Amino acid sequence: MNCMQLEMRMSLPEPFDLFVDLSASGLDAKALNQYLERLEHEAGLVHDSRTVFLAPPGGVKAPAIPGIRPLPDRPAAALGVALGAAATRGRGLAVVQGAWLPGNEVIAALACLHEADPMIGSVQPRFASPTEDNVLSLPDEQGGSARLPRAALPLLPATTLTPELAAPLVLLPARAVLAAAQPPDIALPDALLALLTGLRRKGFRNLVSNRVVVSCPLEPALIYPPPSLGEICAAPAWRNDMERARRWLARQPERSLEVLLAGAFTPDGRARILLDCRGAAALHNGTAQAILGFLDGFTRLRTPRFAFTVLATREAAAFHGLEKRYPGLHVEYDQPARTYLAAVLLNQPWDVARLRELHRCSYLLGFNILDTISWDIIYVAEERLDRVWQVVASLSDMLFFNSAFTRDRYTYRFRVAKDMPLVVTHHSVDPAELKLAPAGEPLVETPYLLIAGNSYDHKDVEQTALRLTDAFPYLRIVALGAKGACGPRVTALRSGYLSDAQIAALEAHAAAIIYPSYYEGFGLPVVQGLARGRTVIARRSALWEEIAGLVDLPGNIVPFHDDASLVEAVGRALRGLAPAALKGDRTTPSSPPDWAACAGRILHQIERSLEADARHAWYERELLLSLAA
Repeated sequence: MNCMQLEMRMSLPEPFDLFVDLSASGLDAKALNQYLERLEHEAGLVHDSRTVFLAPPGGVKAPAIPGIRPLPDRPAAALGVALGAAATRGRGLAVVQGAWLPGNEVIAALACLHEADPMIGSVQPRFASPTEDNVLSLPDEQGGSARLPRAALPLLPATTLTPELAAPLVLLPARAVLAAAQPPDIALPDALLALLTGLRRKGFRNLVSNRVVVSCPLEPALIYPPPSLGEICAAPAWRNDMERARRWLARQPERSLEVLLAGAFTPDGRARILLDCRGAAALHNGTAQAILGFLDGFTRLRTPRFAFTVLATREAAAFHGLEKRYPGLHVEYDQPARTYLAAVLLNQPWDVARLRELHRCSYLLGFNILDTISWDIIYVAEERLDRVWQVVASLSDMLFFNSAFTRDRYTYRFRVAKDMPLVVTHHSVDPAELKLAPAGEPLVETPYLLIAGNSYDHKDVEQTALRLTDAFPYLRIVALGAKGACGPRVTALRSGYLSDAQIAALEAHAAAIIYPSYYEGFGLPVVQGLARGRTVIARRSALWEEIAGLVDLPGNIVPFHDDASLVEAVGRALRGLAPAALKGDRTTPSSPPDWAACAGRILHQIERSLEADARHAWYERELLLSLAA
């Protein structure tokens, strides 16, 4: 069982004695008496079967109290006496430093972990602020710690194995008491650290319980004190060993996770969610439309548990007016500025650098796959896109798809991790949200056919224009996406350079819209044509059957599969005959999905992933991406 899988094995508490070091507390005689009274009566730490060893404040005589044994002024020597006595009785030893009281129930909970692993040499709790709802993260090499919200603790493993770590409460199990060497005669934090280092060199590790939390009023520098290596041992080999252990602790995946989670909540306790919109360029295209639609949906959700951040390029944010359009969302630019509980890239990733960047700033990772076309056609893909998408399939926490058609293409092409949530989010087909621009006057002489697409080969715009020119030589054709002239009666227009009003006019006045693409992920132009009441003649695909089952729009989808069926469908549309349209399966959602419903599916999956043990996926990403860095 490794440290990722190690969970709390509860057993009866192992008997323990207690050593309390008040040597540096500065308590006077009166304050010492009050402390010992609380120790005896409030904390429940004094009873017949336990010896409490006390290193009193310098120059202050401890009163005689049954069960409490004052020891020599030198705290390290006093700790040595306590260790010897506990070893003789075959008991564990709890070491408390400073004028505070953890309570018997806390130490007993730690003592229940003595059987978790036979090579645990020390156990300690998490230390919480008495005034704020947070705990200290594990320290870095210099002893510095972040504040970790208590809400993050359930996201950590039950226990974490670390190298030696001095702290104001450490419990040594009986086997560690027997194996421990006498501590050097130096300041107690360093003496304890030397003792724990000696145990680690014999194979005994420190165990931090993330489920046992104790309120501690000490300053962070006293909770995880930076080591004074020169005081502990002048031998270079020993010093180098301790420095190496400190670096080991600072680089542990568990500590990286804690630092990430420390910034993943707002001051009022809401989980931060990153909506990565950097795939939206400073232009109007299908990807930008989809991303903006999802943002519209997220603004309509009532999400008191979450705080959304939009990440966009400055150019695109200015072009689309994001800050003005979404005043309730925090907008960041170009790169993540903090850490988050979850990050969702609202379009598919194109390089592993984006995956690594989002992993570094987020606990959960999700990707919204719009299509797999680039991978299939290759010529427009990045060189290593196949590996990037395989990593995404293996190491994400959740994957979203704009259609079941896209989901099925992706999962057939890539080895998706077992139990990976595969969520179809669709895009909005709500007539009220399609926001069709007013049509205006026709741009070309009617009647005409509109062939919609772009210059990519799979859109098949130019070849379709040539086929229809042969079949209908006297009919005007507008080829949106053609790269060059396709005939004397064909108007070729470059896609991406027309205004919304121009597109609206072309769609609204066309005798029919031809969508000859071989391959789509969702097909927003088809939906827009249906919303305008047009007949959309599209190459046969399971996708159009899926879309027909979603929409409640006035137009019709007419499928074709070859030149003859294309010509027949166009001819019927020109003569005003009833189209052989697809009939949707109305067993699908009773009302067309809007953007709030689409965004809600993403948020619902984030909540479900938080209920599961998502840290295993995070660990896999951390280990593989850090090794590959």
